[in-house]
Amino acid sequence: MSNHKIVLFDVDGVLIKPPRLFSEVYCQKYNVNLEKLEHFFESKEFKACSIGEMNLKEAIMIHNDKWQWKGEPSELINEWLQTENFPNIELLKIVESLREDGIKVCIVTQQEKFRKDFLSDIVFKEKFDGFFASCDLGLHKDTSEFWKKILDMLVQNDQSLAPENILYFDDKQKLVDLASSVGLEAYLYTSIDDVKKILA
Repeated sequence: MSNHKIVLFDVDGVLIKPPRLFSEVYCQKYNVNLEKLEHFFESKEFKACSIGEMNLKEAIMIHNDKWQWKGEPSELINEWLQTENFPNIELLKIVESLREDGIKVCIVTQQEKFRKDFLSDIVFKEKFDGFFASCDLGLHKDTSEFWKKILDMLVQNDQSLAPENILYFDDKQKLVDLASSVGLEAYLYTSIDDVKKILA
């Protein structure tokens, strides 16, 4: 690990591991059609929320034919946040150990603002050295521009930093490939053992 100065982790599927997705729990609880609701997450409105161009409350109301929510959008969002609040405790122990060894550890994630704030201010408060979210950068994580921006921001803070000094873990191969394309040392995350093996 001597050549690694920064380790980056994805959130969903890596740092957060809920037993079930909120959409599945929600549809079962409120008798809503899951197949129909899944279209919301592919909608232009939800994607706009992910890069900070739209408020999630507004997106939910536009697509309430799918949600069939009868209360305030804020109540739905709160339920959403709590349902998927399952931090990967074992991985967080590794994060703590890395930071104790002087290695900076940051989060890189595709999130809309409500969940980004929930994760950074509550779930992972003071547990990481940086939090890079698509809603703040105005770029989708599955674009090369996003990864170039991440690298630029990291290098700005440390002129001695080279891309190969940065290690990244994600549970989606496409994003691993994109991170690799800008020079980061990126690996697919399937379990905690992947991280332990690379860091050993």
